[in-house]
Amino acid sequence: MGEHSKDFDAKKGSRSRRASPATQFLIGITAALIAVFALSANAQPGALPMSVRAVVDGDTIRVGARRVSLLGIKAPRLGDAYNTEPLARQARDRLSSLVMLRFVRLEYDGPQRGSAYVFTEDGVFVNAEIVRAGLARVAGRPALKRLDALRAAEAEARGARRGVWGLAPR
Repeated sequence: MGEHSKDFDAKKGSRSRRASPATQFLIGITAALIAVFALSANAQPGALPMSVRAVVDGDTIRVGARRVSLLGIKAPRLGDAYNTEPLARQARDRLSSLVMLRFVRLEYDGPQRGSAYVFTEDGVFVNAEIVRAGLARVAGRPALKRLDALRAAEAEARGARRGVWGLAPR
């Protein structure tokens, strides 16, 4: 009998098949691709560009099936017609103009995967852009690695009285 024929398995009392070299090759390639995709999904920073499918509000986007909050910032809440904070729609619209239907790179700062720094394909730091426009405030813990950039953007917006920094007190 040939190399690819059935061999007798004495322990089972039956015949078994060995995979052909082509099948073994395909199994090896498939395993390698699965490993590469599994590692790249956890790459730091998000090595693969991802497409933004929706903008939920001024500091939240939907990337694939995931909902991602912009790390380190807090935009006005977008509620119903009677419960929307001032500038919430403008924040959502500005975020949409920066990322909607575009590729972005997510950079995580710690183990949580629900919040990330967002960068456009041309390198724009989206979190800071929203703050610089005065459409969000810095709301991050002191250990954030990009906190200085966010604070600088907030100081710029405050100095120019943009967005939330130009509103009259209620």
